[in-house]
Amino acid sequence: MSETDKFKNDIEEFITSILLGENGCKCAHCEEKNCAKPCKDETFEYKIYNEFSLQHELGQFLLNKDYNVFYEKNVKEFLDSEAAEKCIKKEVDIIAIKENKKYAIELKFPKNGQYPEEMKKFIVDMCFMKQVKKYWSKENKNVEAFCLTLVNDPKFHKSKNKHNLNKNGIYSFFRCEQNKPIYKQSVNWHDISQKLSYYFIAMS
Repeated sequence: MSETDKFKNDIEEFITSILLGENGCKCAHCEEKNCAKPCKDETFEYKIYNEFSLQHELGQFLLNKDYNVFYEKNVKEFLDSEAAEKCIKKEVDIIAIKENKKYAIELKFPKNGQYPEEMKKFIVDMCFMKQVKKYWSKENKNVEAFCLTLVNDPKFHKSKNKHNLNKNGIYSFFRCEQNKPIYKQSVNWHDISQKLSYYFIAMS
């Protein structure tokens, strides 16, 4: 298994471990390790309640996996000035380093609706990570870039009207049965409970 595949597996493990906790459900009303999905939602949101907490929990998880972790790293610190100026954003949410392999991650966990505005931010993150990989790879070949987005609102990935799958505009990238690709990559949502879904994309 490649180092990149191991990193992807670590992210999947993070999602599962935070969702269920080290010893199963942490709900006050449930002591079972394999509890019902509504309990899982409560457990997850106890630890991850906004984007900052997602960043903190993921960073701590990676530290425990022996990665070196950097938060809000400015691109000027690892790109030349010309490349840094071209980047659509200036700070990377998390950079994790292990055995000379570098992983840049942008995170999103929108909580207040505003679907088209937040979807545009999803795309901006993908563009940014694509830029980081492109420019950083010129100096260091061992670079990968990812976007991890969590939502607790099905309107981000499901059409309100079953007969209208939002095949046009911004929704066509996120709400269709087969989403249109963004930078040649399609968003595939994964349900992890009744309320929570996510996508995790490696930018090429």
